[in-house]
Amino acid sequence: KKLQKEFAKKISWSLTLEEAMKKSKETGKPIFGYFTRSYSPWPPCNSLEGGPLLQDWWTKAAKDFIPYLNITSQLDDQPDKGMLSKKGGRGFPHCVLMDSEGEVLKSLRPSDEKAFTAGMKPVSLLVNARAAVAKKAKKKQAKINKQNLALIEAVFKPNEGDFKKLKKLVKKKKLNKEIRILYVAMVKTWPIRKECDKASAAMEKAGRDR
Repeated sequence: KKLQKEFAKKISWSLTLEEAMKKSKETGKPIFGYFTRSYSPWPPCNSLEGGPLLQDWWTKAAKDFIPYLNITSQLDDQPDKGMLSKKGGRGFPHCVLMDSEGEVLKSLRPSDEKAFTAGMKPVSLLVNARAAVAKKAKKKQAKINKQNLALIEAVFKPNEGDFKKLKKLVKKKKLNKEIRILYVAMVKTWPIRKECDKASAAMEKAGRDR
C-alpha cells in the first residue's frame, strides 16, 4: 500500500540500497535514504508523505541525489530488511544522506525547502571535492583539490589531533571559500559537540546496563 501512495510515485525511488549505490557511483550523486513503515499508520510519516514529499521543490531537489526508499513491513520478502538499524535509525521517519558506499554522512529530514537545501550543501561540497581529487589535474590544482577534500572530510569526521595542521589550510584563499567557512564553524562548535557526544554515549550505556 505504501508504494501506491502519491509520494512514492512523485519521483523515482530505488527500493534497495544496492541499486541506489550503483546509481550513485554512476552519477556521482549522494543518496537520500527515506525509512518509513507500512504495517500501521504513523502521523510523523504521514505528515512528510502527505506534505513536503509531494511539493514541487522536492521534485526539483531530487534531481541532485539518488532517492532510496526503505519500507519496514511485516512481510518476509521485505527488501533490505533490517537496514533501518544499520543506518542509525531507531524510529520513523528516518532520513539520511549517504555516499556511494552507503556510508551515512548526516541525518536530514526534508521538512521544508530552505532547511533541506542548506543541509544538502555540505554533502554536495564533499561529493564534488572527492570527484575533483579523483580526476586528473595539473600538479598545483591537484594539491588544492586534496586540501579542499581534507577540510570538508574533517567537517564530517572531525579529528581534534588534525586541527592544528588544518588550521593553516583555512587561511589559504585559493581553497574553496564555502568549505573553509564550514570548517571554521565546525571547529567553533567542537567543544559543545564533544560534550553532546559524551552525554549521548552515557545515555546509551545506561540503557544497555538496565
